This record gives sequence, C-alpha cells and structure tokens, in this order.
Amino acid sequence: MAFMDQLRNVIRSGKLAYGTRQSEEQILTGKAKAIILSEKAEELMVERIKYLAGIGKIPIKVLTLSTKELGETFTLAYPVSVAVVLDEGDSKIISEIKSEK
Repeated sequence: MAFMDQLRNVIRSGKLAYGTRQSEEQILTGKAKAIILSEKAEELMVERIKYLAGIGKIPIKVLTLSTKELGETFTLAYPVSVAVVLDEGDSKIISEIKSEK
C-alpha cells in the first residue's frame, strides 16, 4: 500500500500529534513511534527533530508537501511542519517508513 494511503489510514484510525512543540514533547517522552516532516519546514527545526529522532531511533518520513499541504492532508485549517505518530491504528505506516530506508 502506498505511503499516502497508510497516512490516511493512520489519520482515520490512529493517533497523531501535530506541530513542533507537541512533536518534540512526544519524542522526548518516548511516545512518538514515527515522524512525518514537510520538506518546506524550517531548516533549524528539521535539524533538531532529526537529531532527537536519531537519539531515540525513531523513523522519519520527509514528504514533498508544503506545510500548508501537510496541514490539509491532516484535515487541519493551518500549516503543519511536523507530526508524530503515537498510535498507528489499523495502518502499517511505521513498517512502510522503515522499509523505505
């Protein structure tokens, strides 16, 4: 199944946290299972998220979407630079991200 299908599935059946502050908190507390980044996100924020993900060995997927498009993907009315998967629900998004490495 394609990544975007898995993403829609996790939006429907799983649990996500959106935004830099919430994402960092979930990464630091060990609750984040995967990270989704917009390729248009601020460089400094991306570097920090990637650093934290490396320490926690959390898989990352960088999407070729703007922050506005990523927000729309999550059916939000505002731009989103980063989101973390807390519960993948019925999806296989984590194994999908790991298999792309």
